[in-house]
Amino acid sequence: MKKEGFTITINAPNDLINLIKQTIRDEIKQSNSISVERDKYVTIETVSKKLHLSRTAIYERIHQGKITLFKEGRRSLFDIDEIENLINSSSIIKNK
Repeated sequence: MKKEGFTITINAPNDLINLIKQTIRDEIKQSNSISVERDKYVTIETVSKKLHLSRTAIYERIHQGKITLFKEGRRSLFDIDEIENLINSSSIIKNK
């Protein structure tokens, strides 16, 4: 079994249990830190409502390089700060 490039030798069932427990603790810590950051990302539905644009129009703006898309697995996410800046500059509405 490998973890982050290191080989781990398991000598007894208790070692395996302790390894699993530590891995779970590490994953929970990482998950908690990411969930705080996730609050700054919104879905395409939110972007669509904020910009008053259809999903198709948003994807066109992504293709044009006007909006940055972040992928988390299958989810498409957008930085809320970037979206707010686009709203304030109102340059995103024009299709140029």
